[in-house]
Amino acid sequence: MRKRKKRLSRPFHAALCLAAMVLILALNRLFCGPPRILTERTALSLAQRRALREPEEIAARADFRNWQVISVWNSGTKTLKKKEETGQDCAVWDEGAVQTYFFSWTRPGRRSYRYNADGETGLRLFRDPPLREYEWCRFWRDSRDFGWGCPGKTLSGYVLEDGRWVVREYVPLAVINGDPAVSSGVLTVSGSCAWDGETGNYAWTAAAVREDPHVFLFQLTPGEDLSSDMASWVLSDISMGEELFSAAAGKGVSDVTAFAEVVWYDRDGNELYRQGFDLLRTEKETEGSEEHGA
Repeated sequence: MRKRKKRLSRPFHAALCLAAMVLILALNRLFCGPPRILTERTALSLAQRRALREPEEIAARADFRNWQVISVWNSGTKTLKKKEETGQDCAVWDEGAVQTYFFSWTRPGRRSYRYNADGETGLRLFRDPPLREYEWCRFWRDSRDFGWGCPGKTLSGYVLEDGRWVVREYVPLAVINGDPAVSSGVLTVSGSCAWDGETGNYAWTAAAVREDPHVFLFQLTPGEDLSSDMASWVLSDISMGEELFSAAAGKGVSDVTAFAEVVWYDRDGNELYRQGFDLLRTEKETEGSEEHGA
């Protein structure tokens, strides 16, 4: 007489399948690392929780979308993987204050170089991808430390000038203005800095139109009145909100000043009023304050 095979009970079989799935996920996490963050909202929420801030929606964005293909060498498989990596700043309105956060995201699935109109390898302005992989998001600055608003992290990327691809930097400045009569603004940042015993003066401008009821996001790009190295360190100090980054790096840049004036206009282009403020906090103001940023 033929014996019947003993079958596993349904509850035991389900538990066994569940355990196998958990084991597979655990092994995947162990050998492949944490999963990618596929949405901007998820990345921002994680950063807000880490910074002990309330979850709020993005009010304004600033980014360079054309950091192009970056080669990544995988020593395990000895293959060359190419990806596009981009930094993005955003400003978040939070009950009378504004905060800035910095994203890093990649365009998945890019496997080969593209060419621009000049035939130059690896540099081409791509459109926004249908899918982004957000690697991380970090809290940067809070207007409660500044009053006028707050700076974002320095961003950089390639721009095409006179037929050549060059790297340019800028700092987003989130300036609070909830006056409904104000439609646009022109910001001028002026100051000086010393390098190797020589003092250089600068005056840089940026314009912005209203895209949010509370915040204007100005994108401050250096002019040609300072050398590129000097301008880069001044931008870094403005982004940090104090004269700290350049001096600490030992680059010889010192005595950095940065005063901002914004001329506010109505929708017809008529000047309404002006606002002035210092972009760099003094040592006395920053003493004992909470350390922010990367």
